[in-house]
Amino acid sequence: METIESLERKLAHAKKHGPVEAKYPTGLIIDTKGPQGNIFYLFGVARSGA
Repeated sequence: METIESLERKLAHAKKHGPVEAKYPTGLIIDTKGPQGNIFYLFGVARSGA
C-alpha cells in the first residue's frame, strides 16, 4: 500500500509533466467524463478484452 506522501508526489509529478504514456498502448480511448467512464462499463470493457 502506498503512503499519502508517495501519492502526493505522484500527483504533483503528473500535474507538472502532463499525461503519462501507457505501458502497453492499445489505441483504446475512454472518456471518463461520459457514460463510458462508469466503473461497471470499464469492467465490462476489460473483461471483453476490447
